[in-house]
Amino acid sequence: MNHGETIELPPVRQLALRVGRTVLESTIIPLGIFYGCMAAMGLVGAVMIALAWTYIGIGRRLVKRQPIPGMLLIGALLMTARTVIALMTGSLFLYFLQPTLGTFMVAGLFLISAPLGKPLTQKVATDFCPLSDGIIKHPGIARFFGRISLMWGLVYSVNGAATLWLLFDGHSVGVFLLMKAIVSATVTWCTVGASYYFLRRTLRSTGIGLRWGRHSSMEPATA
Repeated sequence: MNHGETIELPPVRQLALRVGRTVLESTIIPLGIFYGCMAAMGLVGAVMIALAWTYIGIGRRLVKRQPIPGMLLIGALLMTARTVIALMTGSLFLYFLQPTLGTFMVAGLFLISAPLGKPLTQKVATDFCPLSDGIIKHPGIARFFGRISLMWGLVYSVNGAATLWLLFDGHSVGVFLLMKAIVSATVTWCTVGASYYFLRRTLRSTGIGLRWGRHSSMEPATA
């Protein structure tokens, strides 16, 4: 039992703002920019400006020497691939199909990373909350990240299937983007809540403490 170990989380508001900012930068704002530019400039202008927004976010962090969230990097790679294909084919359908296929690819990365002993959720978690080597290497925490990676892999698979259904159902661009954003946000935040629940259970069983914010009281690590 590691009763001396403690996971130091930022204040809830600060953590929520950080997560929300990342989701805005990597998903919601690019979708909004695309829809607005599509109406004003057509496909080519829309995809180029949406791609530029993604790399502006990465460049700003590099200039300020800030860590680049894994979600933002994954989003940039997927956005680059879909932009190249859209420009080569001129197909709006393929532009929206690519991120859906990318969702299945990310699902595969989550699912494969768990049995390889390098769960992708560990990388994502450390983007928002630095963890000591002692905590990361703890057998209970390692099992937690492995199981959560499997869960996120399944969630991404469901999200991708739902997006495919919306895409092939023949909705307009505006309706498709709105419904996709609602479905993705709902599934994601429900999974975040489930992840936190399983984290608390894991901490209780391993004897590792959890502290929210500098002035928060220590939450008991034992059941």
